[in-house]
Order: sequence, then structure tokens, then C-alpha cells
Amino acid sequence: MESGISLIQEILPACSDSERKAADFILAHPEVVVFCTISELSRQSASSAPAIVRLCKRAGVSGYRELQMLLAKDLYSTSGDKPAELPDIQLEAEMSVATVAQEAVRRSKEGLDRLLDILNPEAVQKTVDRIRQSRIVYLFGVGASNLVAQDLAQKLQRLGIACYCWSDSEMQVTAACAMTPQDMAIALSWSGETASMLRAVAEAKKSGAWVSAITRMGSSQLARQADCLLAIPAVESTFRLGATISRIAQLTVVDILFTSLVSWDLKHALPLIERSMRATHPQNKESPREPS
Repeated sequence: MESGISLIQEILPACSDSERKAADFILAHPEVVVFCTISELSRQSASSAPAIVRLCKRAGVSGYRELQMLLAKDLYSTSGDKPAELPDIQLEAEMSVATVAQEAVRRSKEGLDRLLDILNPEAVQKTVDRIRQSRIVYLFGVGASNLVAQDLAQKLQRLGIACYCWSDSEMQVTAACAMTPQDMAIALSWSGETASMLRAVAEAKKSGAWVSAITRMGSSQLARQADCLLAIPAVESTFRLGATISRIAQLTVVDILFTSLVSWDLKHALPLIERSMRATHPQNKESPREPS
């Protein structure tokens, strides 16, 4: 089995100054690097993202993610014949459905309990107020976060709130260039480091728009750029089967925002909700019988 640490040690003498900074940090803190994005590593090591890409090529790996996987194997491998385990992937071969269900529900409960602990009510209220005051609400998100953004868009539209939501990340960047100070953006990203989403947020800020972020607790580029942070638990690692707890946490924040919006404008909101329900769930009437 290849060792990520050994690979870095082998190429260290050939590294440039910038590459060496990243390499030294990786060797000193591999347990941190397995959870770092490339941007976070470049910042913490005082290096740069291009230097880290060059470092990976010099080490003979396909990219930064493969290097992380090798480092994780170094850190979490066990002796004997048992295969190496990666953090936060709690899987075994041929698990029963009952076990999978229990694990999924347990982790969801833990994530939601943690969300309740860290979610800032003042930040929620500030975001709700901004939504009500804004001309248009723009929703930014990629991948699983975009699915959550679409859910929020549907809820806002039910309340008659003008909003835009695109699945295409380049369209999000393009739309952000046309925003005004009377608009706001809600950016959703678990990592807070998704490049295209950060470009959309940067353009929104250039346009003078206010930005609220739904992202993980802790330091990230999105958290630093946003005017308001709606933090979700950082309970998923780099090595995950897909967005699970993060998606549930984001959806819960969406539900909190929607319920708060309705609560603060019941007289206007309830008739709209009732009308949309009647329109989308018409009474089933029996068709007239054909004459015999």
C-alpha cells in the first residue's frame, strides 16, 4: 500500500520553496490535511493552491483528493488483515437494512441536536428581515446544496417572494453580476469552498447585495465573505458517501426560515399558502358517466 507521508518525504528535496511550505505542513499535520480543502491547506501552510497541485503531480498522484486518501490510510489503517478504515464512513460489508436505518436515524438526530446548539437566532431573524425587504432573493448552491436551494425557492415563491434559482453554476455567476443593492443572496454550501459558488458570492458583493450563508461551522471562504452566517454542524468529513447530515441540516434551516417568514406575516402568507394548496391539489371529481 502506498504511503502519502512517504511520498511527500521522498520528493521533499526536489520541492520549490512554495511546494516545501505545503509539504512541511502535510508532514507535520496530516490529521488536519485529510479534512482540509486545497484552499484551506494553502492558507494554513502559507503556500498556494497551484503549488499544492504541483506538489501532487511531483508525488505522482492524480490530484489532491488522492493524496488525502493516501494520508487517511496512513492515519487510520489498522494492523493485521483488517482493511484500512476512513473517518466518518461507518460501513461494513452486507449490513442489514435495520442496522443501516438505525445508523442513519441516529446520525440525523445527532446532527439536528447539534444544529439547535449552534444556530444563531439573531442571524436567522436578520436573514428573515432581509428576505422580506429585498427586491429579489438570489439562491446560490451547487450539487446537493442546489437541491436545497430549489426547495427554498419553491417555499419563497409560495409566499409571493421574488427569487431566482439556477442549477447551472455559471448562470449563478452571471446573474450575480446583475444584482443590485436592493437584492440579497442566500448561498448554500456545506464546505464553504465551492469555487463557482464563491465566484457568484463575490460578484453579488461587488453588486452591493447583502449575502447570507448557510454553511458549516468554522472558518471557510464563504463564511468570511458573507454578511450573515447561518451555521450548520461540521459533522461530515471530506470522505463521505454523499451529502447526508449536511443536507438534512440545510433543509432544516430552510424550514426554519420559511416558518419564520410565515409567522411574521400570517395575514398575507396564509391565504397564499392555502391558494397554492388548492391549485396544486384540486378536489377529485367523478367524471360524468358515458351514456349506456
